[in-house]
Amino acid sequence: MEININEIYRLISDKYNVILQEKKISEKDSEIRWENEGYYPDLEWAYRGCIKKGLHEGELKGVKEIVDYLKAIHEEIRQSVHSISSTNKKSKVKR
Repeated sequence: MEININEIYRLISDKYNVILQEKKISEKDSEIRWENEGYYPDLEWAYRGCIKKGLHEGELKGVKEIVDYLKAIHEEIRQSVHSISSTNKKSKVKR
């Protein structure tokens, strides 16, 4: 599984975990690499991890900004999951 949440974060999985990764770009050679930021038992916990990370690292000021952030991350994940499920349905039809 690989779900791109936005330009900076994605979720991948192994047989035990859903892994939140953050994109890092090397200053030395501009090489892109993905660093593991958290390991979660399922998508629900990974979603919570995304929210927690954004709230701790963000420069959110006030309740409105926090609510807007929560809505935005929820929508980004919803769209990512929807595009994956649509792709899976199309590939099943082609078989």
